[in-house]
Formats: sequence, structure tokens, C-alpha cells
Amino acid sequence: MNYMALPGIPRSIKFNPLIRNRDYVVRQLLNYFEITMPELQRRSRKRKVVQIRYIMFYYLYTLTSMTLNEIAEMFNPAVTDHTTVIYGIQFVRDQISIEVETEVNMHLKAISI
Repeated sequence: MNYMALPGIPRSIKFNPLIRNRDYVVRQLLNYFEITMPELQRRSRKRKVVQIRYIMFYYLYTLTSMTLNEIAEMFNPAVTDHTTVIYGIQFVRDQISIEVETEVNMHLKAISI
């Protein structure tokens, strides 16, 4: 069994030839949401902040070569380990698969990185 592969998250995405720079992705998302990184690193449970964090997890994982632990460290102390990052990525993927227009879906359609 390959312990490097996580259930539910395909690794084929990680070998994308269009891998982007981490700083570029973060800068674009912070500009779109008009929020600062220290606000996202605070231990806030406000829905707006949590959804932005999850969307950032999704884009950082799919568009860069960052690992789950590296993404978690980036949002420390709000995110203590990689399991929160896994949950956030799955949350966004579930929102994408839903046919109903949700707030997350609207953001994902409007963001162009």
C-alpha cells in the first residue's frame, strides 16, 4: 500500500505541468477576497473566514506543489495539522459537485488564477 497517497484526494493533480508559484496564488486569492493573511491565521470560526481558508487550501493543493503539512503550517495557529486541510479540500470538492448555487460555488466561478 502506498502511504503517500491519501484516500479521496487523487495525486494525479499534483503532477500538473501548469504548477503555479505559491506566493502568486496566495496574493491573487487575498486580493480577490480583500482579506489579509494575519486575519486568516487567527483562530476565527466565522463562516466567511473559514470558507476563504478552505478555498485557499483547495487552490494551494491543486495549483502548487505544496504538501498538506506545508499548507497547514502556512495557516498556523488557526490550522494545527494537515487533517483540517484535507477536510477543507473535501468540503470545496463537495461544493463543486453540488448542482445548487452556493456561496463557495460563486466564488470558485469568479476566481481566475
